Amino acid sequence: MAQRTVLVVEDVECTRRALVRLLEAEGHAVRTACTVREALPLLEGADVAILDLCLPDGSGREVLEMIRREGRGPRVAFWSGSGRAVVDAAVRDLCPDAMFCKSESIDALVAWVALDPTASLPLRDAPR
Repeated sequence: MAQRTVLVVEDVECTRRALVRLLEAEGHAVRTACTVREALPLLEGADVAILDLCLPDGSGREVLEMIRREGRGPRVAFWSGSGRAVVDAAVRDLCPDAMFCKSESIDALVAWVALDPTASLPLRDAPR
């Protein structure tokens, strides 16, 4: 498995820590941010960004907009408790690489991080 540099943007501390532990156990280097403001400077060099939709100072959508506007390379997954339909309506036009619900198994998200970037699945086909 290839090691990835993963940016996790999640404002709930216990949720963020749990995801970080799982990703690090798989050999990934992890950076974390709690807000849009903290996330933007951490994008440089990230292979993957895992974004929550609802953040204290805005939306994960703003982070994805920056990635798309600047032509940055990280694959982007939304991992949200807002529900698939809400996230889909909020970000589909920006073409995130995948979307996962926090109420589902976290294993699918961790497995997605390790995928070869050329194997990214269209949003509608992301593991559920």
